[in-house]
Order: sequence, then C-alpha cells, then structure tokens
Amino acid sequence: MENKKKELIELIAKENRVLIGSDDPILILLTANEYLIKNLHIELDSILKYYSSELELLATKREKLATQKAEKILNVALDASKKTLTTHTEEIFLKITDKIKDEILAAKINIKNERKKLEIFFVINIIFCFFITGAIFLR
Repeated sequence: MENKKKELIELIAKENRVLIGSDDPILILLTANEYLIKNLHIELDSILKYYSSELELLATKREKLATQKAEKILNVALDASKKTLTTHTEEIFLKITDKIKDEILAAKINIKNERKKLEIFFVINIIFCFFITGAIFLR
C-alpha cells in the first residue's frame, strides 16, 4: 500500500507539477478507493459464483431437455423404420407367396401335360399289345 501511495504522489507531481505530502486527503481517497475496490471484487466474486452455479443448473436442464427431445426423435424415427421394414417385409412375403403359387400352378400344368402324354403312350402300348397278341394267336 505504501508503494501505491508513493507511486500516486510521484504521478501527481509529474502530471500536475504539484507536490503533496503523505498526509494529503487525496491519499485518504486512494485508501478508500482500494477498500471499495477490494469489497467490490469480493462481492463480484460472490455474484459470479452464484450465477455460475445458476448457469450450470440451466445448462444441465437444457442438456436433459435436449437428450429427451433427441430420444423422442430417435424413437419416432425407429418406429417409422420398423413400420417401413414391416411393410416391405410383408410386400416381399406376398410377392414370394405369389411367385410360389405361380410355380406350383406351372408345375401342376406341367404334370397334367406329362400325364396326358403318358396316357397316350399307355393307350398306344395297349393297342400294340393287342396287335401283338392278335398276331401271335393268328399264326
């Protein structure tokens, strides 16, 4: 504090070309000013701590809200994806089912055609058997 008083006395002498003593009232103002600044610093520090904790609480609340909103958005997106996947799966299942039905129908038609061919061959074989049997008896 003494150094500050000396500095102030020198500054006033240099700037204003006035000499003041160590008991000058201006030095009382310097002491009062330093006291007020010190108390202001303590008070501002206290206020800063208070508002820092308030801001921290607000940030935590905002973070929780943001997390909740993000979870809601993700859940909605997940539900939409599940619905889309289910819809596409059902569509694919129906297409596969239709394709299998078409293949079964085609196989039935194929079997029916082959059966007709076999019936014709069977009839032709029976006719040949009669001719052969008749030729054997006629001899």
